[in-house]
Amino acid sequence: MKRIIGGIEVIMVLNKKQILCYLCLLCVFLFKLTIIGKHVEAATQVDGYKHFKHNAYNLQWGYRCFEYSNDYICTVITGFSGGGYTYKAATNQDLASYKTPADIIYPPLIGNGTVVLQGVYLLNTSNNVVNSLGNESFNNGTINWRIVPGGTLWLLSRYSYTWLEGIPNATYRIQVGTTFALPCSWYPFLWTDYTYTPWF
Repeated sequence: MKRIIGGIEVIMVLNKKQILCYLCLLCVFLFKLTIIGKHVEAATQVDGYKHFKHNAYNLQWGYRCFEYSNDYICTVITGFSGGGYTYKAATNQDLASYKTPADIIYPPLIGNGTVVLQGVYLLNTSNNVVNSLGNESFNNGTINWRIVPGGTLWLLSRYSYTWLEGIPNATYRIQVGTTFALPCSWYPFLWTDYTYTPWF
């Protein structure tokens, strides 16, 4: 085999042992790719939505009702891996928390509260947590489309491509835990809210 390096012709000779060694390495590499590769057989989009109302009192502003909605979307996939096992997983997950004009968006002096993602949990039919992702597994923004009215106030948007995986023959649903918080001049000022998807 001839090769030109820096204007100098270099003759490279590969003996049979070297060729055999390179072929073996190529086969091992291809075999490894086959084993660790996961193959998706089916994908379904699942959506969990819930509207929340929280009443609170403030000395200056009196009683107010704070409303907002959580909308969680994920893609549920089932398939098999080259390693010989099957799986069911939620991926392409995102959460949007928002107030529409119908929820009464208050001026900044009163405020509208904040939403923080606690975690996303894969629940079995006994409502036991099988797998979970914390807030640190999510990034700012969304990856799924939503149609909302003009003037909507976004309180939180988080997404993750990390898989929330379980066994394929089981039935699951997703539980999303969020915290809704107001300034401490309100009473009460802190709530834990849960949003669920349908069973899949």
